Amino acid sequence: MTPLKLLPLCQVKLKKKNSMTFYKVFLFLSTMFILFSVQAQNVFEDAEVMPRFAGCDDIQLTPKQQTECSNRKLIEFIRSETNYPTSAKENKIEGKVIIDFVVDKTGKTTDVKIVNPVGGGCSEEAVRVVEAMPYWTPGLIAGAPVNVKLRLPFSFKIPKGNINNTKAQSDFKIYWGELNQREVYKDDLLKAVLVNSIYVRDLYGKSYEIDELKIRVGKPGKQKVYTSTGEIDEKMKKKLLKLKTGTPFTVEVTVQQETKFYKVKRSYQLVAD
Repeated sequence: MTPLKLLPLCQVKLKKKNSMTFYKVFLFLSTMFILFSVQAQNVFEDAEVMPRFAGCDDIQLTPKQQTECSNRKLIEFIRSETNYPTSAKENKIEGKVIIDFVVDKTGKTTDVKIVNPVGGGCSEEAVRVVEAMPYWTPGLIAGAPVNVKLRLPFSFKIPKGNINNTKAQSDFKIYWGELNQREVYKDDLLKAVLVNSIYVRDLYGKSYEIDELKIRVGKPGKQKVYTSTGEIDEKMKKKLLKLKTGTPFTVEVTVQQETKFYKVKRSYQLVAD
């Protein structure tokens, strides 16, 4: 604006044709600026490459494995970070909060909106978790990062039974990728080892940090035990990937709730595809 004050149009000695050219150029540039601003705000609901949750960019993974990794990491984050609001528990409020948000070009979660609210602080807790997410790998169109809109459900459900009883091993459960049955296939084990972390949930769906992880390979009395501080380390990976069909193995973890420690186990057996 300053140049126009210093050189008012009435003082600029231009021919009419040149003056019209000036206005045409000014109008063109203004229009381009507006169009650029609108394009910069574009938000897509689909992209050639969808956003991926943090920690799934290993180049050794196929695109499909990266997507599976993203889904698992996202679920793990939600389960570990979401707390059931005290007010909701006390008033026995349950329900599903649905959240819309945008993963922008930098990977940051923005424009968080509540689509389906639930009272007792549940909606606010879901928003807090989304806003606390680490930066994603942004979505791509024609190789360029774009803003992508996503939707997430948060389920708040109070478990049945007397939750004031002393905690037992049965109050916790181990989750590890798609290994939901005792018998597991080689391909499922491969994906679990390379893509998925092991985590533990209680009856409320809250996840707990693993203080110690043990993997016992072989039959009782002849087992080899591999220990880490919570994650599957390289030694464990190598051993699990070399398991022969028919070999049993057990995952044993130690978790802490308040001042008490609990051991949780889950046994598997590798079967032929």
